Amino acid sequence: MPTPEQITSTVDAYARSFGAGDRDLFPSALSDSVTQIDPVGSSRNEGKDAPAAFWDGLFALCDAVALEFRDVFMAGDGAAMLFTVVQDRKDGQQLTFGGVDVFQVDDGKIALIKGYGRIRQG
Repeated sequence: MPTPEQITSTVDAYARSFGAGDRDLFPSALSDSVTQIDPVGSSRNEGKDAPAAFWDGLFALCDAVALEFRDVFMAGDGAAMLFTVVQDRKDGQQLTFGGVDVFQVDDGKIALIKGYGRIRQG
């Protein structure tokens, strides 16, 4: 079972990667067999390369992504991160959404990500 410190540092690295646009930091937080379902209800991304493709798709659409990390709640081997994201898109639109990412952490790496959110165009 991961310690609270391991969960905190792993989720923090994941969140910082988005806010900093750090493509190298993002996969460092993920296990090799990670499963990402973001948003919940969409197709599963399985294995470390699939979430990396999610990242590339997001940043291909955006000039900038600002992530406001609001809070983290932990229990057992998991955490839920409350956040707000503002995307400045290449088409001139700005999308703002709030959400919760739910993580399962195994051996200090994210093994499961489930994303829940609501988009507001601004």
